[in-house]
Amino acid sequence: MATAKPVINTVVFDLGRVLIRIVDDWREAFARADVAIEPIHEDPALHDAVRNLFQQHERGDIPNDALFEQWATQAQLTPAQTQAILEACLCEPYADSMTLIDELACAHVPMACLSNTNAHHWEAMTASVGPHALGLDRLAHRFASHLARVAKPDQAIYHHVQKQLGADPQSLLFFDDLPANVDAAQACGWHAHVIEHDGDPASQMRRHLRQYNLL
Repeated sequence: MATAKPVINTVVFDLGRVLIRIVDDWREAFARADVAIEPIHEDPALHDAVRNLFQQHERGDIPNDALFEQWATQAQLTPAQTQAILEACLCEPYADSMTLIDELACAHVPMACLSNTNAHHWEAMTASVGPHALGLDRLAHRFASHLARVAKPDQAIYHHVQKQLGADPQSLLFFDDLPANVDAAQACGWHAHVIEHDGDPASQMRRHLRQYNLL
């Protein structure tokens, strides 16, 4: 007897490297921002310090201005330069992924997003227009680490989403580019799949969606 396929009530998307391309590394971000890389910017200690700042920013522990100023001080840059670098980290939305969102919306499939992001990027991605606008108004629910004050793969953020949705974890289908985030979702009982960003994200998601009879 064939195993019954689970009933999915909400499809949940990560954003970066799933719906929108982001830079591969700091060198690309600096180049896109037209900021010269100096020897200090190659210092592993600086990388660790900036990573810590970004983690605080993604959890909503520090506001945009504080990030730009503290990063600028540590990296011997100006706040305007660090803001430009952060903005340059967001590239263009994946066209096919946006088409997929349209198709699911037309099919009345409930959708949500769950992203480790920050207030500056969130504003750009949730805007109604602009180079980084993702049309997230088509999603019934939008969750972000800086608003929830907790980031993936901490299981608390998945529990937060379940509570807000009033959903059985087995009714949730999640796509993310990081295996650790997918593993954490699965540990919470979600159906979750890794999306390889260097492939075609939309094609991968379509394959999974068909398996759940959502397309």
